[in-house]
Amino acid sequence: NSYVSETIYAWAWGDTEYSSFEVNNEGNVTIKTDKEQYNTGEDIKLLFTTPFEGRMLITLERDKVIKHLFLSTENKSASYTLKAEEMLVPNVYVTATLFRPMDDSQMPLTVAHGFRSVKVENKESKLAVSITSTEKSRSKTKQTIKVKTAPNAFVTIAAVDEGILQVKNFKTPDAYNYFYQKVALSTKSYDVYPYLMPEIKTRMSSTGGDGADESAMRANPLFVNRIKNVSFWSGIKQADANGNVSYDIDIPQFSGDIRVMALAYKQKGFGSAEEHMKVADPVVISTALPRFFSPSDEAVVGVTISNTTDKEMSANVDINVTGPLSKGNSAPQTIKIPANKEQRVVYNMSANSAIGAGKVTISVKAINETFTNETEIAVRPPAGLQKQFTSGQVKAGNDQPVDISNKFIAASARGKLVVSKSPLTAFTKDITDLVRYPYGCVEQTTSTVFPQLYYYDLVKSISKTEDGDMNPGYNVRQAILKLQSMQMSNGALTYWPGGGYESWWGTIYACHFLLEAKKAGYPVNNRTIERIQDYLVQMLKAKKTIVLYYNLNDKKEVAAKEVAYSLFVLALAGNPQHSTMNFYKAHPEILSIDSKYLLAAAYAISGQKQKVAEILPREFAGEESKSTFSGSFYSYIRDLAISLYALQEIDPDHPQVAVLSRLLSEKMRISQYMNTQEKAFGILAMGKIAQRANKTKATATVTANGKNIGSTNGDNLSIDLKPYMGQSIKMKVNGTGSYYFFAETSGITADGSFKEEDSYLRARRYFYTRSGKQITDNTFRQNDLIVVQLTLEAQYNTNIENVVLTDILPAGLEIENTRLNSMPDIDWIKNKSEADYEDFRDDRVNLFTSADGNKKFFYYMVRAVSPGTFKLGPVQADAMYNGAFHSYNGAGEIKVLQK
Repeated sequence: NSYVSETIYAWAWGDTEYSSFEVNNEGNVTIKTDKEQYNTGEDIKLLFTTPFEGRMLITLERDKVIKHLFLSTENKSASYTLKAEEMLVPNVYVTATLFRPMDDSQMPLTVAHGFRSVKVENKESKLAVSITSTEKSRSKTKQTIKVKTAPNAFVTIAAVDEGILQVKNFKTPDAYNYFYQKVALSTKSYDVYPYLMPEIKTRMSSTGGDGADESAMRANPLFVNRIKNVSFWSGIKQADANGNVSYDIDIPQFSGDIRVMALAYKQKGFGSAEEHMKVADPVVISTALPRFFSPSDEAVVGVTISNTTDKEMSANVDINVTGPLSKGNSAPQTIKIPANKEQRVVYNMSANSAIGAGKVTISVKAINETFTNETEIAVRPPAGLQKQFTSGQVKAGNDQPVDISNKFIAASARGKLVVSKSPLTAFTKDITDLVRYPYGCVEQTTSTVFPQLYYYDLVKSISKTEDGDMNPGYNVRQAILKLQSMQMSNGALTYWPGGGYESWWGTIYACHFLLEAKKAGYPVNNRTIERIQDYLVQMLKAKKTIVLYYNLNDKKEVAAKEVAYSLFVLALAGNPQHSTMNFYKAHPEILSIDSKYLLAAAYAISGQKQKVAEILPREFAGEESKSTFSGSFYSYIRDLAISLYALQEIDPDHPQVAVLSRLLSEKMRISQYMNTQEKAFGILAMGKIAQRANKTKATATVTANGKNIGSTNGDNLSIDLKPYMGQSIKMKVNGTGSYYFFAETSGITADGSFKEEDSYLRARRYFYTRSGKQITDNTFRQNDLIVVQLTLEAQYNTNIENVVLTDILPAGLEIENTRLNSMPDIDWIKNKSEADYEDFRDDRVNLFTSADGNKKFFYYMVRAVSPGTFKLGPVQADAMYNGAFHSYNGAGEIKVLQK
């Protein structure tokens, strides 16, 4: 045996005190509990360990101070026991503030802090829930779901396809953990010690509660429910005295997994559960149909029949169609299907010349049963809808024909006639375009709903009965929510939803709308408006200028149009910027004519009416601005309309009102196309005139082929014209005064024809193989991957912003992958342009961008999935703010050959 030893000598001085547990020496009070969680009625034992001796303030807090008391420490510790009461559910914060006595200690700390969250649970609040349902089922059967929970509890049951739920990783709702989740500490603590004596340790603030942030017409006009989603909801049911609830579901044509979810609640108690139901048939039918058809399309339809049993079976397969579809000479076929195998049969079918919804039904007779598979499919136009409009005024004692003649396919033709005593009816086309406008940027969203805020009755009258979302009140509320969601960290609103860049004009415009919506009684988040105001005030400090192009070839540097509009809207918000207003009043030479009207209105609204005359122009003349497609979207009509609107806001009886209204009305009447800014402000300005001038005391009657189809004594009259297409429509007025009418008809021409032309824009479409070889004959093979190239350029070397490039896919092709960079073998693409916004649909692609003299190239991929011959629509480019700028090119047909 051996050992090694070593002796070390050390000397030090100090003192200590006995402690049987670890003490924090960093200026924090450590709080410990004997359990992680408590049930109501139990004792909560708290142990405090402190860095020094002293007197300690103990509080129980959450959204307020529930209780407080004082403890004195001994041996740098203290303890306290409290009862877990109901008021402490789901958690309570125990805070400790320790004060050091004025002794001779050299410790630099004067105060120490600590807090701890203590979880408290009430077992009676957690309801037991169990689900009883069959584990396996066949399709097209009725199944009963039974739920057991607390007596007389309220229960809601849902049964949903698991595949749908997995798209967004949807979890079964857990109401108990939601309502009894940990609550953030929302009180703040303060002390004056740092102001009396210096303190080394920085203090901690209360914890935050930001976890919740984690937790038209360019679409296909014909919607069919092609895929029958399995989704059932029971509504709210009440359990009986034994806690039992049952719910019956009729399982449709379906194969897969259904998740059954149940949620129960009773008073302050909650509970939830889930079970799964497997749905499978002995015979499973899969139909390879295109997603849609166009008139005269021809397709080869493959049908796969799967035998899920362990025995061979003989099957008779047949196809039937309804609607604008034809199965041609397709006859029933008999096949043999081995056990646990599948067989494929092929049918030829086509779309007729009409458009509408059709249905394809595959029937399989096997093992003494008949199995069916039904698919709804839309026969949609290869080109867009066309519209016709007419409007006019009928004076008392006269009758007038209303021309609704057209060449539309009967199934597609529809229309509406609006009769009103309001002269605003003359601009119904513009209102209609606005309330249906399909694009979702901040400017267009606001333009869509601003007229609906003021002219509820007229908007309601012009909306078609089949437009279920045309409820003005609902639309305004939805727009408010959407605009609020577009706010950035600096208070501005993004131009596009989810976009990364702001729009100064769009932000002002949206704020104007939100202020008026709030005045009209709609719920608006005050914080949103406050943050916008902060942003506008900040932007005004830059005193930004622009070059204004006006008259024929004139230009000058002026204050940005956003400046005066910001001052006007801030004044409306009760936040006038007097110093900035005075600056521009002193420099009228840098203000455009419409900016002067807005600045004058800002002075009047802010209570300084004596300054209006100093800045208000004597007439709206001498400056006819050119149209611009970005920034503030100014144009002569918009400038005129916003000036008239501002003037009526402060003095509706001003002599200029009559002059400006006549001028604006004439400009709007003769304009072939107006952008959304011109329409919105034009309608807002003319609407104020219409409301004051509405004094008609007459009756109006509308007839179709001599038969009375509607009459009015003053209320707005709306008539669906679909039943009267092809008939002679007349309108007669009796009494004194006048009525105004507006008729709109829309539909698809029988041949799907359109005018192919380039007007200021040039758009083209080309097909390539994935290796980069151009396909010139529009012929593809099934399963081929195809690269679609869209090109866009402006003619005459002009710059055109806010252009939408639309490519309508033919049936037989489906969008494969929009992220080309992730696909192999396409490194030959070197010139790919990026769109400002992309909208990919089942049957079309919308790209939002700008155009100039340099050609832009856009790409996306499609796959040839359905053999056949299909109509190919044109590629379209439209300037969103000027319909005269457009391009339509490249219609024809494609062929997809069988593999």
